[in-house]
Amino acid sequence: MGDQKRNFSVRGLSMKYKEFAKYVGHLLSKDFGVDKVQLLHATMGLVTESAEVLDLLKKHYAYGRPLNINKVKNELADVFHYLTMANNMLGIGIEDLMNINKAKLDIRYPDGYTNEKANNRDTEAEQKAVSNLSMLCSTCRYGTRSAEKSPCNQCYGGMSHPEWESKIVSQKGISDATK
Repeated sequence: MGDQKRNFSVRGLSMKYKEFAKYVGHLLSKDFGVDKVQLLHATMGLVTESAEVLDLLKKHYAYGRPLNINKVKNELADVFHYLTMANNMLGIGIEDLMNINKAKLDIRYPDGYTNEKANNRDTEAEQKAVSNLSMLCSTCRYGTRSAEKSPCNQCYGGMSHPEWESKIVSQKGISDATK
């Protein structure tokens, strides 16, 4: 791989994220029953599949084996599957994650990555940038939330924050750690 420039555009995307998220949702195990166990399953899958990517890289760099990009892609696809599973269960859109990451990295590396900036981060400014985001509605993925922890009008048209929050918590069976 060396110093080759990589094209990071999505090539040949045959499925939109929303379609993929719906597909992953239908694969959830009926055996587990409760969302909390499904969430644990998704998180364990993220760790396991990420470790498989790491193992491929270890074998390449430490043992000198050729790096099989197809195997790496397969494992990263598994990581994406489990990430999507967790997102579905928590009502988080991929757009939310991209926006959060970009806002944080814009503060951390405004002129690009440096070791100095990586080691001396302003985490308070990063958190402020993230909390100020106006993200896509986590319920429908179409409407835009005007403030953190508020749904779009299409989903809960005019419902107050406590009303819609209790509705979401009761639907998911999961509490919001930020309360």
